[in-house]
Amino acid sequence: MPHFRARDGTQIHYRDEGEGPPIVFVHGWAMSSRFFDAQFPLLADDHRCVALDLRGCGASETRPGTHTMDHFADDVADLLDHLRLERVALVGWSMGGGITMRYLDRHGPAKLRAVGLVDFPPVFEEDPTIPDRVCNRLRTDREKFIGSFLKRMVLAATPESTAWMMAEHMKCQTDTACESYRQLGTAGARGRTYALPALLAFPRQGWYYAALEEWKTIFPRNDAPEFPHSRHCPFLEEPKAFADAVRRLPT
Repeated sequence: MPHFRARDGTQIHYRDEGEGPPIVFVHGWAMSSRFFDAQFPLLADDHRCVALDLRGCGASETRPGTHTMDHFADDVADLLDHLRLERVALVGWSMGGGITMRYLDRHGPAKLRAVGLVDFPPVFEEDPTIPDRVCNRLRTDREKFIGSFLKRMVLAATPESTAWMMAEHMKCQTDTACESYRQLGTAGARGRTYALPALLAFPRQGWYYAALEEWKTIFPRNDAPEFPHSRHCPFLEEPKAFADAVRRLPT
């Protein structure tokens, strides 16, 4: 995988294939760019497909104290600068959706032609004791805890799918996973509206389907297709339908 140095010197790895209107994929909490593997062969024939490993994840460098939404968003901005990308469709899944919104807050829409948000709420609201409980489980019983988490991400989990997802998750150090999990509550988009076209990929059986109507008010120019056979990962569970939806974004 190629890499670049972020503004603070952190080495960030990414995947870059195809030619055409650029799509940049941003993965979820403590995962990696590999989660978008199914999208590259479907889209790279007429789009430039890019996916980064967020700092501390996949093959990217870990730098304690920097696994924050601001740093993640700035890394996306640095990637766009490094590749000299313009008119990007920025597609964020789960925590990556929060990073997409933080990118808009910090860097504005000038380099974007559209966004994609995949199963993430406008404001991440939960019991304030949950981050401590999650971090405790990560430190004491990580494989069992994450194994259950991964099985709930897809409707048709198999031992094989859970195994490769677990392998990708385990590339993220436990302290890094805790640090970034605590950032989820800092992402928010409530009370704002954006003129950018948006793909809103919220499966009815997903974790955050109830947030879809609020997202529609935030992005009035939206496409919100059904993904009836998906839970949290429609790009994996219904890859062709997801790629078709991405391809409908304005170029």
